[in-house]
Amino acid sequence: MFRSLFFLWCVFTLPLAVLAKVPQYGEPIPAQAWEVESDPARGIQDAAYLEHYTQLKGAKARHYRLIRILSEEGKKAAAFAINRKIILKMRGRVIERDGTVTPFERGEDFVDITTYRWRFFKDRSRLLIPPGLSDDCIVELEWETRANSGLEKDRWAAYSFIREPYFCLRKVIDISEFHTKILPRTCIYYRPSPTLNASQVKSSNTALYLEYSEVEPYRVHPFAGDLMEPNAAYVLMFRTYFQGYEKADDLWSRYCKSSVRNYYWKFQGSSSHRAWLKTLRADLEANPATHPKKNPVAAAKHTLEALQQRISTTALLTADELEEHRDTRTRFVPNMERNFRDGRATPKAFTGIYLHTLRSLGIKEKLIFTSRDPRVPFNPAERYTGALDLYRPLVLVEQGDQSAVFCPWQSALAAGQYPSNMQGRLGLIVDPHDRWRHRFEVTPVYGPETNLSQTTYQGSLAEDGTLRFQLKKIGTGNFNKTQTQRYYSMTDEERERQLRETWQWRLGQEYQLNDVQLDGHHDANQLAVVNLSAQRRLKPSADWLPITPFPGSRIDLHSPAQWYENRTVPILLEQSFRHVDTLILKVPTDWQLRGRPRWQKTNQVGSVTFLATQDGDTVTVQRAVTLTSHILEAEKQEQLRLFLAWVEEVSIQQIGVLKGGA
Repeated sequence: MFRSLFFLWCVFTLPLAVLAKVPQYGEPIPAQAWEVESDPARGIQDAAYLEHYTQLKGAKARHYRLIRILSEEGKKAAAFAINRKIILKMRGRVIERDGTVTPFERGEDFVDITTYRWRFFKDRSRLLIPPGLSDDCIVELEWETRANSGLEKDRWAAYSFIREPYFCLRKVIDISEFHTKILPRTCIYYRPSPTLNASQVKSSNTALYLEYSEVEPYRVHPFAGDLMEPNAAYVLMFRTYFQGYEKADDLWSRYCKSSVRNYYWKFQGSSSHRAWLKTLRADLEANPATHPKKNPVAAAKHTLEALQQRISTTALLTADELEEHRDTRTRFVPNMERNFRDGRATPKAFTGIYLHTLRSLGIKEKLIFTSRDPRVPFNPAERYTGALDLYRPLVLVEQGDQSAVFCPWQSALAAGQYPSNMQGRLGLIVDPHDRWRHRFEVTPVYGPETNLSQTTYQGSLAEDGTLRFQLKKIGTGNFNKTQTQRYYSMTDEERERQLRETWQWRLGQEYQLNDVQLDGHHDANQLAVVNLSAQRRLKPSADWLPITPFPGSRIDLHSPAQWYENRTVPILLEQSFRHVDTLILKVPTDWQLRGRPRWQKTNQVGSVTFLATQDGDTVTVQRAVTLTSHILEAEKQEQLRLFLAWVEEVSIQQIGVLKGGA
């Protein structure tokens, strides 16, 4: 034991002995660096950072890495994806135990990769793969990037996480200087983690030096966000328009009265809108249940539904409509008359029309702003106003104890629904009718009934074992949003080809796909419906036929390969939902269902049910999967593992029919 402690002391003396020294490229590698070996008990495995140094100063940022490679898998630690638009220079070398050095620079050592692709553009980066890598070497890297007070070019914020994928003996973030007008001292937020073995902070009015030693690697917990770890240590640097506010509450108050207020633009109105509003008001006031003064929540819901029927958002235009819109769009303040004339508006303009309409009806609404990054929660203490999605507000309407949240800019969702990644998040709530006062609250989390997926099979089984069926698939909430956003930006030919390829792949080559269509219009009030017909010849097993009751219907929940114990990170699934599949199968006379599969399993995460019955020549099979919430406490990890096992079990559940009786 004493020998082990002495060895660790020697190893960790390497970084601790040079706490104040800035690492320089090309210096001799200390002999102690080769003594760093794999030690899974401490988190040292595959690779380790001996030096992880970042210096932020002026128009450049210097990055230095000294990496100990310990295995074939550890070679990944020396591969970096870098945006070629901002890198200034790169150099490095691979050092072997025998002293062999393989230097490299920019050029053939980089490989172009596409890192992000969207409808309108793509962004390309460069991947560095150092030559001469082995499973027992040291890699030294140094590169500079264009920066503006530490932030990469054209960046307004940057998160630097303290934990890395590999064990780090020494990590330093050296912010050498601040520019008062560009990046003041108040635009740096850092949070050290109590789990770190050591940290050192040297701070002044013009510089900040953060040093961490013996940092264990982070664990990639399944279903976890980047910043959801309660004790996550990170540094946030950002630019802001608001400077000099020492108290966070003063900052957010000013933000609401300036930026939010400026965003809340006012349309001038139009004759078309006034005529439409007159009819809408008469309809609302004719029914006490939707009267704006008596029931503003119901009136706001009815208003959004009526507006969605009158105007479509450009986010869900067909390919031809989108091309026409691009040719005719203009870059000035949205014009309500033009929106009503064309029958379409941008999501931002649509939201403005909805807010203008509510105010015209005397309905007092509030605006909710949440994090623009679904992986990173909003934290008011950071005082980073750019974390909020100013252009995608939710609308809150309250009436006593009743309230509803509306998402006008997401037309694929029905009125009263909003995206799952915005549920259960801390939001900034602003009241335009009370001097733009604000408060912070967690947004409501909807139940599984919001996202309902239903697939119905009408099938028949012939004497020769040929199975024919017709399928109808329909979904609400996020299921409907997925269908509309996936297909309605395509041309008719593209949509038909994509539908056929997708469903043929989902059914498998043993099925003959006869026809597949997608019906419904691209708005929230007419759901997208998949209609499909297919057939296949079943192969008997002894004297009975095994049948997969729900071909092509997928439950997109799968158990990951690895789970970690002592989890502290909340579990974030994509959405809560209820998934129901039903098969109504006509079988030949005297053919019987083999057995009566019937089971149900339930825990705090959800429930899974499978039921098969027969009445005469009709076999009915149903499976239902319900996930009660998409946000779970870390303590429910074991129950989630059990629930996912049930989902896998019901996904492969088959039935059998026996010829000539049971």
